[in-house]
Amino acid sequence: MDYEELRPLALEALKLPHSRPLTLSLIINAVDKIARSKGFYDDVKPWMVGIGASYEHYMPREDREKVRQIVWEFILQGILAIGLNENNPNFPFVSITEHGKEVLESEKISPYDPDGYLKNLKDEIPNLDPLIEMYLSESLQAYLKGLMFSSAVMLGVASEKTFLLLFEAFTNALGSQPKKKRFQKLQESIRTKRKFDKLKTEIMIIRKTLPKELSEDLESQFDGIFNLIRVTRNDAGHPTGRQIKRGVQYTHLYLFILYCKRIHGLIDYFSKHTI
Repeated sequence: MDYEELRPLALEALKLPHSRPLTLSLIINAVDKIARSKGFYDDVKPWMVGIGASYEHYMPREDREKVRQIVWEFILQGILAIGLNENNPNFPFVSITEHGKEVLESEKISPYDPDGYLKNLKDEIPNLDPLIEMYLSESLQAYLKGLMFSSAVMLGVASEKTFLLLFEAFTNALGSQPKKKRFQKLQESIRTKRKFDKLKTEIMIIRKTLPKELSEDLESQFDGIFNLIRVTRNDAGHPTGRQIKRGVQYTHLYLFILYCKRIHGLIDYFSKHTI
């Protein structure tokens, strides 16, 4: 199995109730069982671990090694800590941190499962622009590696590209030729904020004519999230000295899903209606 397939199974294994303290072997064995319950390793013969072992393993050694490395990633990402407690502070024990508990308890699509995150988004938006996917994927990978500045900048670029697609769709939908020419000229501006402010004004004017699923909470999902991501991107991309906490970037990555879905809903609407 690939890392991308094993990582969500490892997160699932951590959610299980365990009668014994967590160890590396316990997590790997739990992933083995979860994988088999999902139909993996059906054609693999079991093999014994150690002399006189009382259980069988189906997961090949190379996949067990991948899970071991994923567990180390979870430690570096602050989901797990080495040791059980102060009296047992070393391997083979590991424990779930407070941050890890928040991650595991969340029902959100998790940035810690980047492939699942992207799959969910692409299931919702089958025509997701390749550039958005490329920058978003880079943001997720940077997040996994603890590179919060890089993650914020790449998410900001993905957000900007999403907005530019909306600006283009709105411009094309304009029935008034003078207004359309003004928007076409505005498209040439390199100042995204200027475009955003103008488009926001126009969309708020026609807000009541939009379907309820597009108009409801429009200002918070369009204006609020866009500016939240934009400001963080600017902080990360300029020498402000401001730190970006993992929890903040986690929230922004989740909010981007809501923002992207709403923007693409508007794009789809403007592609079918003259305004």
